[in-house]
Amino acid sequence: MKQENVKALPALSFVEAIKKGFKNLFYFKGRARRSEFWPFFLLIIVLWIILNYIWFKYDINGNKMISAQSISESMLFVIGSFLLGIFPIPLLLSCLVRRLHDTGHGGMLAISGGVAGVLFFSAFYANLAYVFLSVKNPDVYPENDTWGFGVIGITVCIFIVLLIILLYFVLKDSQKDNNKYGESPKYKVSSTNLE
Repeated sequence: MKQENVKALPALSFVEAIKKGFKNLFYFKGRARRSEFWPFFLLIIVLWIILNYIWFKYDINGNKMISAQSISESMLFVIGSFLLGIFPIPLLLSCLVRRLHDTGHGGMLAISGGVAGVLFFSAFYANLAYVFLSVKNPDVYPENDTWGFGVIGITVCIFIVLLIILLYFVLKDSQKDNNKYGESPKYKVSSTNLE
């Protein structure tokens, strides 16, 4: 008769998780436990918030960007904002895929969430660009045209549903056994023969 002993390995420290996250930035195979995912996720989101705060507060000349005088300055603001908006998606994608692998799920859910995020930010910033253009040139771009809000509404609904599904899987505990994505990074399973 065989008895299996399951032992949980110690959680990664914050620094270890950050190092591992950056080391595996482009590595989509294997598994990542919660103590590896959440500190890396938190660091990237905090960096994203700080960069967005700096960007929205000041432009490259130190002026308030919202008061941009020309259409080119407005478009630079919109393009920069879009790039900052999608900044965390490629950085978090590999860690999210490995975290999903750890719970026994494929990475396509993470990729579809990333695509939904890019679509949402694209719709949002396209509408923002239209607003800037309508303020600067109201004859060509009528101010009361609200086509973008419908697109934003649809993409934000899809994005939120995918985020809720992803959150559920990311919060789940690691599978104790090995799965098709590799050995468990959290649990060490050893078996002993009882006779």
